[in-house]
Amino acid sequence: PPSEAAAAGPPRTTAPPQFAPDEDGDEDGVHGYGDDDNNDDGDWRRRARDRKPPEVLAELERVFVLEPYIGDENKRRVLQKFPKLTERQLVSWFSHRRRKEKWEMEVYESRIGRKATRTELYTTPGARDNIGSLPRDPAAREMAKAALLGRPVAPHAAGFAYAGAGAGAG
Repeated sequence: PPSEAAAAGPPRTTAPPQFAPDEDGDEDGVHGYGDDDNNDDGDWRRRARDRKPPEVLAELERVFVLEPYIGDENKRRVLQKFPKLTERQLVSWFSHRRRKEKWEMEVYESRIGRKATRTELYTTPGARDNIGSLPRDPAAREMAKAALLGRPVAPHAAGFAYAGAGAGAG
């Protein structure tokens, strides 16, 4: 009878793919901001968040205000202006920025008590001040909104469960 090792097939390797040095001198096959996937120990992990220079962020914000879904013409122009920025990074940045804008709009509308337009969000002084980041959890999002607006939130509205609550309690 064949052994278990032979039945399992060839041994699997966890080694990363090998690349020739690219234009920024490393061997990860990617060029751009924050492109080093390999730490000093040779251990492959998720790479750290890359911070884009202020001039890149300023340009991306300027394009975003005019066009939240980047078109091919602006995409080519931005990538030509900032050659270290990859197309994937650019598309991801716009996706995340649209999500942030949605959060800003939610907070702004809850502050003014009515629906608002995108133009109003960007032209009203102070509309985007002190908004902060977007919590992923819906309960945390409601609590953050309430805190920004200075309103108390009932614990049950924020999605908390108490040990004594539920069936059989009382």
